[in-house]
Amino acid sequence: MKKNLYFLLIALFAFTFSAGAQKFGDDILLHECSSNYWIKPKISVADNGWIYVLMNKYGSGQDETRIYRSTNGGATFSQIMHGITPSGSEQGGRDIVVTGDNPSNMNLWYVFADNNTTTGTAQVSLMKMDADGSNGVIVHSYSYGNTVNHDVAISTNARSPEYVWSPFVIGFAASSNWYNEGYIDYVYSTDGGTTFSSEILYSKENSEFGLIDVSIGQANEHYYYPKVGIVFEMDKDSEKNIGFVAAKADGTSLTNVLQVNKKYSSTSEAIDPKIQWLCNNTLDEQYNFMIVYSNLYGGNDWDIVKIYPESGYSLSDHTLDNIDYWYGASSSNYDETQADLAYDKTYNHYLLVYKKWNDDGVTIIYKVQHYTDALGDNEWDYVADVSSLSSTYHSYYSPVVDINPVRTQACFAMELYGGGSTRLVFDAEWSTVGVEETVVDGELKVFPNPATDNITLRMNEEGTYLVRMYNMLGAEVTAFEFTGTEINHDISTLPAGMYLIKLNTDKGTEFNAKIIVK
Repeated sequence: MKKNLYFLLIALFAFTFSAGAQKFGDDILLHECSSNYWIKPKISVADNGWIYVLMNKYGSGQDETRIYRSTNGGATFSQIMHGITPSGSEQGGRDIVVTGDNPSNMNLWYVFADNNTTTGTAQVSLMKMDADGSNGVIVHSYSYGNTVNHDVAISTNARSPEYVWSPFVIGFAASSNWYNEGYIDYVYSTDGGTTFSSEILYSKENSEFGLIDVSIGQANEHYYYPKVGIVFEMDKDSEKNIGFVAAKADGTSLTNVLQVNKKYSSTSEAIDPKIQWLCNNTLDEQYNFMIVYSNLYGGNDWDIVKIYPESGYSLSDHTLDNIDYWYGASSSNYDETQADLAYDKTYNHYLLVYKKWNDDGVTIIYKVQHYTDALGDNEWDYVADVSSLSSTYHSYYSPVVDINPVRTQACFAMELYGGGSTRLVFDAEWSTVGVEETVVDGELKVFPNPATDNITLRMNEEGTYLVRMYNMLGAEVTAFEFTGTEINHDISTLPAGMYLIKLNTDKGTEFNAKIIVK
């Protein structure tokens, strides 16, 4: 039975939040939970530079998902989707990807898995939305009885589509367990999301599956089809392995499953795998990909291990003998975990972000590696510390990375946990310091933000407007009208804090914005 997600399409602006000493600038706070939850983020950047960040909050008894969008390089974000998992269900993974390069052809793809705790039914659905989160429609869905979903992941070769499979390939993978048997499902479209097909790529008895990641990569425009690689946690209750299966992006030429962590160690615990296939059809690189995962060395030291293909690797020669390993990050003085990967088509770099921590605190590290160095025992090029904290009472978790193809620089999302709350924050390789923070909701612009004495409200068209401001307890603190396109309003008497602005037009349209008063 299909489950319903209830979407509240509202536009609430997120404010700037300084979380500690950052090399890149201030973290931008997108959402704050009033208690300690998991809010595992995902990030996807469109070809026009618009940034999308997904928050997957769970562990609270009422799971929910929020998606935020920035159309101005991360200076400001608006919430474009809020989904609450229905009562009696728990989330089983969420992910997003965006395709297109302008609002007329852009789509946001949102895959979500849920588990009905009453009936034991597992449901996986793919939703297609417009660039602003509107007009959401389920384009593919399936369910299994007596099954538990563990995770889902989605990918596309849209930044480098091959002319044979025009306009692009998009696909998602899901991990689940039916009784005591683990399953990997793959759903794909080779016609830009018009039609979808599905395959059960792998199953294993007496094995619990877990986190999963998928990458659809591009090889060469004239000769080779896009490839898909899927990595996942398997044997979680015993050996704790990382499985790797590959195929052409239409599910053909399917390989067997390799336990790739065995290349490095047959005894170490391995978790949290990520995969990135090279995505540039101007390069003759049919089999250039990278896998990273967290490895527990000696039972007390976490490292990031990299898996890469040897020169003899192919889909028909998918063996442990044709892959090798090296390190993404390894230090006996630190634990390195929770890595994520992306690919920069402009400079042909693999991008790596991960969490580095010890008793002194936590740092999010950003590194790159050129694709010619990826297939070998080569060290990564350190770029910078994205964010760092000296206090053990706060901690960053689950960093994710994507490239902004307009700026040819990377941006990141992550959790900040501690102090009685969990925050979803954004940071970027380009500095956001000194940018005039403008709250934008459609036609309404409010600035500056944060503000001290005055704020300006500006509309695109002349009219008569009613404005109300509310504190975070929901109490109205001020109300006023103005005619024209702009007004400067005194807020010097308001106590410091966050406020919600509601503006109603004489045509009955309402706009919303959040600001900070210092």
